[in-house]
Amino acid sequence: LLMEKYPMKSNDPLHFENNLSDYPEWIEFWNNKSYNWKYQIIKKMRKFDLVQSLTELPIFTLFSGKPNISFTTGSDIIELAHENNIRGFLLRLAYKKSKLIIFPGLYMYNSIRKLKIKNALFIPPLWDYEKFYLQSTYEKENSKFIIFHPTGHVWHQKGNNIFMNAFVKIAKKYPNVHLIIVKRGEDFLKSKLILEKPDFLIKSTI
Repeated sequence: LLMEKYPMKSNDPLHFENNLSDYPEWIEFWNNKSYNWKYQIIKKMRKFDLVQSLTELPIFTLFSGKPNISFTTGSDIIELAHENNIRGFLLRLAYKKSKLIIFPGLYMYNSIRKLKIKNALFIPPLWDYEKFYLQSTYEKENSKFIIFHPTGHVWHQKGNNIFMNAFVKIAKKYPNVHLIIVKRGEDFLKSKLILEKPDFLIKSTI
């Protein structure tokens, strides 16, 4: 595994693995605070026989000379790959040269089709439900049906507005339904406004 030397908390294995006190030896790093971090990535890629690269990193495999499997994660294939600039061009070229493009979300399929990608494979993400689960503080006797909507609020990509309006209709009919959303994304406040319409009183956890 090749990862940033100074990762965000949400990208740091030490944050999720309680039994880890340090990184295992099979993890290598690039210094994301260094001016030459791009060269570091390419240099490390050249050490291996096959690279599986995520998000925008397929671009770096173009300069590594190594065969690549691309793994898309969202905005890379939904937005960047369609842009008329050098990054968009390089990502499209990287997809073209990839041995395989793996996409984990069905919502990405339209972009796969528009980019005329033939060697794409849908593999849904596998979750460790013993480790990643909602630790609800709600009492069991409340008998609420809890919907957890943990995705960021970016309407043009994810259609959260459609989900929010659907939830309002459901909750009006079934008052025991409860929604939990996250405070993340450019359209979060707009999503919140849907849930705070004058004709719809709802208790929400954010």
